[in-house]
Amino acid sequence: MNSSTIEFINQNAGAIQAISTIALVLITTWYAVSTRSMTKLIKAQMTPKIIIENVSMGSAFLEQRFLEQNLDEHSFLDFKLIFDVRNEGNASGSIYKPDIFLSLDGTAHSQRIKPITKTYETYNHEHTGIMETWETRTIDHSRSIFLSGGFSEKVEIEYRLRLKDESSLEFARSVQGNLSRVQYKLITQDNLGREYNIPIIKILKEKDVELV
Repeated sequence: MNSSTIEFINQNAGAIQAISTIALVLITTWYAVSTRSMTKLIKAQMTPKIIIENVSMGSAFLEQRFLEQNLDEHSFLDFKLIFDVRNEGNASGSIYKPDIFLSLDGTAHSQRIKPITKTYETYNHEHTGIMETWETRTIDHSRSIFLSGGFSEKVEIEYRLRLKDESSLEFARSVQGNLSRVQYKLITQDNLGREYNIPIIKILKEKDVELV
């Protein structure tokens, strides 16, 4: 380094330091923005994005036998939920099979019904004289719906509201005379803790709802 160069640096030390500081700030900012963008990209690659749509409900409330039924603590009402669910993310994810929340608009009457996730099947049935025997197996239908990234599924879930207490009986009896005021909601949560609270608009008779 010759003397003229050294002299130039000495004369312009302040300006050079300022330029160096600005350059460092720009490099640090670029690094921070790049790191944040990369973090978002990685997060998106590792996060499921579950969408629920095309929801319809088969309701026992629309059946003629319900409207004419003399309800008691031995009565029960069946419901069926059908919806499409898809995972728009790249990572696998899951949701719990939804609960159904039924309410009567303008009143405090409501019921929350959990899905049927287990059924029971009898086999080895024998009938000899006055003796009757059989064995029972439990079939587990799982509490969750699992979806790989990019996959979709049409789901049908059954529900049963047993009118075994005064609250459920009072609710069902109130519905008998106020069908137009019944509101239906789907309530669930995915594996990341995101909540879904979706009003159900398409309501059919329970027997008319079939999985396509």
